[in-house]
Amino acid sequence: MMERMRRVSADEFWTRVTSLPARLGQQGHHNVGLPPHEEVDVTGGGLWAMGGGGKGYVALDDQRVRSDPVLRLFIRDPELESRGGWRRAQSGRRVTMSGANQKTMFVERAENGQSQGSFESKRALLQVCLPLHDEHCFTRAAFTDGACDDTRRAGGQKRRTASFGVWEGVFDDEYMRAVHAGWDGMSGNDKVVAALARGMWGGALPPDWQSIEAEMYAILAFLRRVSVESTDPGSERVLVISDCKSALQSIQRVWEEGGMFRHVDRGGMLEAICEIRRLLGTVVFVWCPGHHSRGWAKYC
Repeated sequence: MMERMRRVSADEFWTRVTSLPARLGQQGHHNVGLPPHEEVDVTGGGLWAMGGGGKGYVALDDQRVRSDPVLRLFIRDPELESRGGWRRAQSGRRVTMSGANQKTMFVERAENGQSQGSFESKRALLQVCLPLHDEHCFTRAAFTDGACDDTRRAGGQKRRTASFGVWEGVFDDEYMRAVHAGWDGMSGNDKVVAALARGMWGGALPPDWQSIEAEMYAILAFLRRVSVESTDPGSERVLVISDCKSALQSIQRVWEEGGMFRHVDRGGMLEAICEIRRLLGTVVFVWCPGHHSRGWAKYC
């Protein structure tokens, strides 16, 4: 019988957190380390304990936040969110944030008076992502997204396009030093730009693909990157956050049923996702309602 939901007390929370290394060690996990909870403003109105209010731009310069795979997803960039602002993604492509997304981040207000983006981001971190992080101590995490755009439906002339995106957050100096030549010789601002670009990637897909196919490919691309980059895929504990409920349901159904699914729609991708999932230690999927203005989701 399903256990009735209840609110966990602060004492229960910290007891579970402090016992995490021992519990993970018993399960055979490697690279065990506590998530840096003290960096999060649990009781106040802001996102980070170091200040910065709801927007929390100060975390761009915090190596402890940037070194954590889950917390760095919630780092925001004032340049990208400003009118006319832009950054370059990992591919070198110029990236901007749409006016609608900027409106979500700054103009629309939540029930507590904060911007909708700030309010929903903190709620997602405290109520979902951080508790899951306490349980699994993730080694990699990302928000994935896929989309198709056909301007002809609204009378436009541009051809139909499909694409996918992955947001892994702003990586820390230690990680970047290992993957970026000449890192120590770069200026502070150039380092932030490069670290943000490293966590923001994606690509074009066949124009006849549907949205759900683009969403699934984004998940596949991220899991494949984790497995390829890791020296020990079986030790990886991965968090995948997607706003496509139907894609996640299809993946879980194939995972639970097993067998061959090439005869069903998107069967090849579903099998590939499940095959990589078997190689990794733990993969947790979280559904994020796409129209509920999660600020960090806008970066994908």
